[in-house]
Amino acid sequence: MPQKKTPPTKGKKANQDSPLAGLRDRPLSAVTPEYVNEMLDRFSTEGRSRGDKKAMRRRRIIDAATRLFIEQGYRKTTIDEIAREAGVAKGTVYLYAKNKGELLFEAITNEKLTQKAAAFEVIDPTRSPRDQLHSLIVSALVVTLRMPLITKIMTGDREFLYALEGVDPSIRDELEAARDAFPAELIEAAAPGVFSPEERRRRGKVLAALGLFSPLMQDPLVRQGLSIEEFAETFAAMLLDGVARPPAS
Repeated sequence: MPQKKTPPTKGKKANQDSPLAGLRDRPLSAVTPEYVNEMLDRFSTEGRSRGDKKAMRRRRIIDAATRLFIEQGYRKTTIDEIAREAGVAKGTVYLYAKNKGELLFEAITNEKLTQKAAAFEVIDPTRSPRDQLHSLIVSALVVTLRMPLITKIMTGDREFLYALEGVDPSIRDELEAARDAFPAELIEAAAPGVFSPEERRRRGKVLAALGLFSPLMQDPLVRQGLSIEEFAETFAAMLLDGVARPPAS
């Protein structure tokens, strides 16, 4: 009789194979562009596709899944269609992902990788904490619009949100921890000792959630004649410096 597969553990223990493991406790000074580049390369298919035929096949599968998810949605896209689009057999797809949810997760990770230059600007240690926070706010409002899969999730597309429920909980926990911890650390660096840890945590969560509002930026009525970049830059300056104060020089 065939043996039953053991389902993944749904605990909060971090996945030690994930490059995100330990990021929660990593000091801000150690979160450098080089570190983020290494982390993303390890976590993405791009980092596994350099001169490796097997990894290049994986990349084709993820790219095919990305195109189909954007064009026709997650639910309507089948593994058969992804295989045909990638030019591989259906069984080959399952060698690289257990299900469509894992394909979606890798597609989202690769989409983020394309925007890592914006992330580097945020974490550039040569810039002041205030400038880093400014870039973080602008990126949250602008960069998300350049990532169609993430925009679908930000706008509450239920089928994409449902799909991500199938991702290993430990990986989701690491992503959420990294998302929330970094803005809170920037706030402490910009205003040392001003806020309690709990207040920093709350403020960090608000900053991390700004991306949820980014789809509104596509509506000209919301921007009132301003470009997306002008609106985001002005919003960031007002948030950091106050409505009635000129931007910090």
